[in-house]
Amino acid sequence: MTGIIIEWETFTMKSTLTNPIFKKLQLGWRFTVITVFFLSVLLGTLLYTTKTIQNEKSAALLIDMAGRQRMLLQKHLTEVFLTSQGVKANYLSTRNLLQKTLISLIEGGAVVLNQKTGQTQMVPAVPTEEILVKLREQKTLLRDLITHVDNFLLLSHDQENFRQVFQVIRAKNTSIIKVADDAVKELNAHSEANISAMVKWESLITILVALLGIVITGQGIQASRKLEKEMTEREHVQNELQKSQLFLHSIVENIPNMISVKTNEDLRYVFLNKTAEELLDCPRQDLLDKTIYDLVPKEQADFFTAKDREVLASKKLMDTPEEPIHLKSKGLRYIHTKQIPLLDNHGYPQYLLGIAEDITDRLQAQESLKSSEERYRALYDDNPSMYFTVSQDGTILSVNQFGAQQLGYLVEELVGLLAVDLFLEDDRLEFQKRFDSCLHNPFTLLSWEFRKVRKNGSKLWVKEVARAVHNKEREIVVLIVCEDISERKNTEQSLKEWKALTESILGQLPKGFAYRCLNDKNWPVIYMSGGFEEVTGFTVSTLLSGEVSYDTLMAPGENERVWPLVQDALAQHLPYENEHQIITSDGTTKWILARGRFIFDDQGTLLHLDGLNVDITEYKHIEQELRASEERFRSLVEHVPFCIHEIELDGKISSMNQAGLDMIEVKHESQAIGRSYLDLTEVPDHDRMRGYFAQAQLGQLVDFEFKVSAHDTEKIYSKSFIPVQGSDGQIIKIVGISEDITERTLAEERLRNSETKRIEALKQSDALKSALLSSVSHELRTPLTTMKTSVSNIMGNGHTGMNEVQHEFLNAVDKEINYMSRLVDNLLEMSQIEAGTLTPHREWHPLEDLLEGALRRIEVTFETRDIEISIPDELPPAFVDAVEIQQILINLLDNAIKYSWPDSPIRVNIRMKVQEFEVEVSNTGDPIDTPDLERIFERFFRQQSTQKPPVRGTGLGLAICKGIVEAHGGRIWAESTGQKITFLFTIPVTESMAIFSLEGLHKS
Repeated sequence: MTGIIIEWETFTMKSTLTNPIFKKLQLGWRFTVITVFFLSVLLGTLLYTTKTIQNEKSAALLIDMAGRQRMLLQKHLTEVFLTSQGVKANYLSTRNLLQKTLISLIEGGAVVLNQKTGQTQMVPAVPTEEILVKLREQKTLLRDLITHVDNFLLLSHDQENFRQVFQVIRAKNTSIIKVADDAVKELNAHSEANISAMVKWESLITILVALLGIVITGQGIQASRKLEKEMTEREHVQNELQKSQLFLHSIVENIPNMISVKTNEDLRYVFLNKTAEELLDCPRQDLLDKTIYDLVPKEQADFFTAKDREVLASKKLMDTPEEPIHLKSKGLRYIHTKQIPLLDNHGYPQYLLGIAEDITDRLQAQESLKSSEERYRALYDDNPSMYFTVSQDGTILSVNQFGAQQLGYLVEELVGLLAVDLFLEDDRLEFQKRFDSCLHNPFTLLSWEFRKVRKNGSKLWVKEVARAVHNKEREIVVLIVCEDISERKNTEQSLKEWKALTESILGQLPKGFAYRCLNDKNWPVIYMSGGFEEVTGFTVSTLLSGEVSYDTLMAPGENERVWPLVQDALAQHLPYENEHQIITSDGTTKWILARGRFIFDDQGTLLHLDGLNVDITEYKHIEQELRASEERFRSLVEHVPFCIHEIELDGKISSMNQAGLDMIEVKHESQAIGRSYLDLTEVPDHDRMRGYFAQAQLGQLVDFEFKVSAHDTEKIYSKSFIPVQGSDGQIIKIVGISEDITERTLAEERLRNSETKRIEALKQSDALKSALLSSVSHELRTPLTTMKTSVSNIMGNGHTGMNEVQHEFLNAVDKEINYMSRLVDNLLEMSQIEAGTLTPHREWHPLEDLLEGALRRIEVTFETRDIEISIPDELPPAFVDAVEIQQILINLLDNAIKYSWPDSPIRVNIRMKVQEFEVEVSNTGDPIDTPDLERIFERFFRQQSTQKPPVRGTGLGLAICKGIVEAHGGRIWAESTGQKITFLFTIPVTESMAIFSLEGLHKS
C-alpha cells in the first residue's frame, strides 16, 4: 500500500506542475483559431454584400429604364394625337427612342437617355427569363401598335372612323403599358428578393457571430481566471495530495474488486481491502501477515506462488481472465486476476499488487445465456417468420432461413443487399421514411405494411414490426420481423406463432412480467405473461378471470397517484413510466417499475396499453443503503470552499460545514445549530429570504444572490435552497449552499455593460436598415413614377382645357412628386451608408461636367439665381463615382439655395491641393451656431430656420454627403463666419489618368 501511495503522490505532483503550462498553450491555440474564424466570416460577408449591392445597382438601372418605357409610350401616343390634329410633334423621334430602349433592355447594352444630347447609359441583361418574356411581349405589341398608328395618321380627323381607330390605338397603348408595368413589378420583386436575402443572411451571421463571441469571451475569461488561480495555489499542492490520498484510500476500500498487496520476499499479505474480507470470508486482521498457503490447499498455493514469482521476475503486469480457486468457506470459485509488480526508484520489485474479481456468477450467467442463445438461434432459423437484422445505412446484416426461402433467395444472396431494394418501387420511399423513424426512436416498436418483390418477380404483402437496438459492439441495428399477410386466412396462425415467440422471450425476463390491459382505473387485463406469478404470488388465471384486479394489488394511495400520470402521457401520445408499490400474496411490499405505451388503430382510437413491469425492490434497497452511506461523505462536504448547511422545515439550522462556520465567524458547529437561516443575511434581505425559503418548502429549487457587509467591505454571495425529499416524496429538509461570488459578479457586470452597449448599437442599425429598405419598395416607387408620367403628359399638352387655378394645382402636384422622389432616393442612399454597403464605382470624370449636371438637375439657371463658379483651367479628371459625387453637389447646392437670403449669390470653388481636390460651396444667410456645426452632418438633424414659410426637408442630405465623401476616402466639414456659410469636402487623388491621342496612342 505504501508503494501505491508513493506512486500516486509522484504522478499528482507532476500533473499539478505541468497542467498550467499545458492550459496556457491550449488557451493560446483556441484564441488563434477563433480569430481566424472571425476574420473569415467578416471577409465572406463583405464579399457577399459587395456583390449584392453591385447587382442591385444594375437592377435599379433596369427598373428605371423599364419604367421610362411607360412614360415614352404615353408621350408617343400624345404626339401621335397632336400630329393627327395638325400640331407639329416629333413622334418619330420618341418612337425611335422607345424602340432602341426596348431592344437594349432585351439584349443589354447602351440606352439613349437624351435624344438631343446623345447621352447614353449601359444597362445589363435582364436577370430572369420571366422578365425577358414580358419585354419580348412588349416588343411584339409595340410593333403592332406602330402599324396601327401609321394607318391612323393616313386618316383625316373628320372621317367617321377616325375616333374609333384612335380608341383602338389607345387600348393597344394601354395594353403595352400594362405589360411594361408587369415587367417593372417583376424587376422590383427580383430586386427586393435579393435585398431581403442579403439582410436575412447578414442578420443571421451577425447574431451567430455575436453569440459565439460572447460564449468564447466568457470561456476565455473563465479559463484565464482559473489558470491564474491554479498558479497562485501551487503552494497548497501538498495539502491537496493528502486529500487525494484519503480519497484514493476511500476508493480502494469500497471498490467491488479484491485489492491485495504482498511483500516481495515471502509473499505475505500487508494490505487487503473490504472486498477481500467478503470474498475470503475472513476478517482482515486474521489475514494480514499470512500467505496463500493459509487460505487454499497446498497444490493451488504452489501454483499461485509460482505465478507471483513469475510476475515479480518479469516486472510486468499479468492478466489472467479466468482462474479457478477452492476457498474453504465458499468452495470452487472463478476469479479474474491482475498482478502488478510495484517497483522502487531503482526498478526492483518491492511489492506485488493483486486485483481480483469474482466472476463465478457472471460465468454461470454467460453459460445460461449461451444455452439460451442456442435455443433462440434454432427458434430464429426454423420459425415460420422472416427475421432481418439491418444496419443504420439499410444494409441487411442477417436473415433467417425461412425469410430467405419466402423471398426466393439464399441467405448469402440477401446479406449485403439494401433492405429497401426488396420492396416494390412505389413503396420504397414510404418504407425509407418508416425506417428512418425507427432509427430516430430507438427501442420503440414500429410497424408498417408494404409490398415486397420475390426474386422471381412475384409480389407479396408483408407486415413488418421493427425496433432499433444496440448490438454487441454498441452500434444501432434494426431488428425486423416480417410476416406474409397476402392471405388473410393465415393471419390467425401467424398471430399464434408470434404470440408463442413473445411468450418464449418474455419467459426469460427475470422478476418481471409483460401485460396488455384496457385504459381503465381498475386496469382490466387482456394478457399477462408468466412472470406475474413469480413477482406477486397470484396466478395469471385469477387475474384474467377478474377474481383479482391489479388496482387491488397496489399499495394504498398508489393507484390515485399513478392514474393521472398515465392519463397525462395518453393526452400527449407518449410512452409512460412510473414507479409504484404492490402488496404480494404473502403481504410483502414490493417496488415495481412500470413502462408501457398506448396502442391505437388506423383511425387513432385507443385500443389498449402494452407494457412491462419489472420488480425493482432490490434496487430500492440498494438505494436506501446508499442513503445510509451519506455520513461517509461528510468529510468531503467539510472541505468544499463554500458554505453548506441543512435547514429544518421550521427554519432552524441543523448542520453546517467548516466554510459556513467561517462565514458566520463561529468556531464550533454547536454555535450554529439551532440558529435561524436568516442569521446568514442582513435584516433588509429577510423578507426576500423568507419568500425563497417558502418556495423551497414547496419543492422548488431556488437560486438567488444577497449582499453582506462586514469590516467595512461588502461581499456578494450566491445562494441556493435545495429541497430534500423523503422516501414518500415529501420535503423533509432544505439544504442551503452559499458561495462568495464578489469578484466574479464585478467582472460579469463589466462584461455585461460592454455587451449591452454593443447589442443596442446593432439593434439601432438593424432597425434603421429595415425602415429604409421598406420605404423604397415598389409600393412607393411605382406610384411615384406613374404620377410623374401622368402629370408630365398633362402639363406637356399646355393649358388646353384647364384654367389658371387648375394649372397652378397641377404644378404643385408635380413639385410634390419631385420632392417625394428625392426623399425616396435619400432614404435608399442613407440605408446603404448605414449598412456599410456603399461602394463607389470609380471612373475618370471631369469635375466641371459633374457640376454642370448637378446644376441642371436642381433646375437652377444663371438667370434665376446668381451663381459664381471658379474652376482652374488645367484641372485634371477625378477618379470617382460620377453618380455619387454629383449627388453631393446637388445636396450642397440645394442646401445653399434653401438656406441663403434671396438674391444673394451662391459660390462654387473647385481647387487642386496636394494629392486631393477641394470643393467649396458657400452662400450668405443666417449664421450657424457652433453646437449645430458639430451636429449638422448627423442624420435627421435640421438647423432651426427663421425663414417663412419654413424650409422642407428630412435632415438626410448632409448625412448622405458625409457618407459618400468618406466612402471615397475624403472628408467634409462646415464653417460659419459671420453671414457666410461654407461647406467643403475633399477627394483624394490616388492615381493619374493616362492621356491618349485620337489614334489611341499615349502622348507621354
